[in-house]
Amino acid sequence: MFLYLIVSLIYAYPFFFVRYHHNTNYIYLSIYLSIQIVGALKTNNAGLLVLHMENCAADFLDKYNIPSLFPTKALLTPGAMMEEDNWGPMVKSSERQHGFFIPNENFRVVVVSHFQLEDYEEFLQNSLPLELLAPIEITPAGE
Repeated sequence: MFLYLIVSLIYAYPFFFVRYHHNTNYIYLSIYLSIQIVGALKTNNAGLLVLHMENCAADFLDKYNIPSLFPTKALLTPGAMMEEDNWGPMVKSSERQHGFFIPNENFRVVVVSHFQLEDYEEFLQNSLPLELLAPIEITPAGE
């Protein structure tokens, strides 16, 4: 038996490179992030939002941290996205059923990167609130 889970995935790479374009409107990019969050919050989904930093340090702590679109600290604080103050501004009326929206109680955010365990803090300290993350190193079997 296969179980199909819908997972929202955000690749950070494009958000890293826009810093080189002076005319970038971060609001538009943050709206895209908001759509991904709401997708993960929907109760019929797996409740999993994967933020794939790859080998870059996109500025989710400052530039994209817009409380009504991408509330970085609330996203990474367990349970905070169950509060309507955090998800309410992102959920459109069309996404509410009879005016209601019930967030997925299993909602979680997983941040992955290609940085080595000894390097991640140096590269990501200005990108994410590291005090809210628990680093895990995955090594191939037999190492």
